[in-house]
Amino acid sequence: MIYQTHADGLCKPFADTWQFGAPAAIAFTADGSALLAGTSADPFSSASSAPKGAILRITADGKIDPKPIVTGLILPAGIAVAPPNFGKYGGQIFVTDAVDFEIPVPQTQPLKRDGKVYRVTPLGELKLVASGFINPGGLRFVGKHLWVTDVNGDFIAGMRELPDGFVVQLEAM
Repeated sequence: MIYQTHADGLCKPFADTWQFGAPAAIAFTADGSALLAGTSADPFSSASSAPKGAILRITADGKIDPKPIVTGLILPAGIAVAPPNFGKYGGQIFVTDAVDFEIPVPQTQPLKRDGKVYRVTPLGELKLVASGFINPGGLRFVGKHLWVTDVNGDFIAGMRELPDGFVVQLEAM
């Protein structure tokens, strides 16, 4: 469920994503006309399961477009729309996919580097932008750069609790 908080502090359901899964990321379309939500039907599935993650388009009145913008993701945890100055990819949606979250987290072994960053083509296809991440989350465009955050293995649910996250900068080609 995505909630809307009003100026008076009242919080009400805005869009019920149950049929697509739990929302893990939100952003707005380039023109601000719709909300984009990254959802995962099983956020703690392994990479060997069928991908059930998607990006949905939600209108200002909370209606979900029944056809997702893209499917085939595992855990879309970050979404950003490229600015017009981001080369030939201006206006396209970029998304992180954490793939296998590995909970519980192995304490003494390195984590899988299966996380990815994709862009979504105007035809709704996923195109790989970068790989080798562990648990990528946030995306943010600054000028001609795309910044990606990765929590690595630092999460309390996995009982690892190490401050070992990192940030990567990607550039338009």
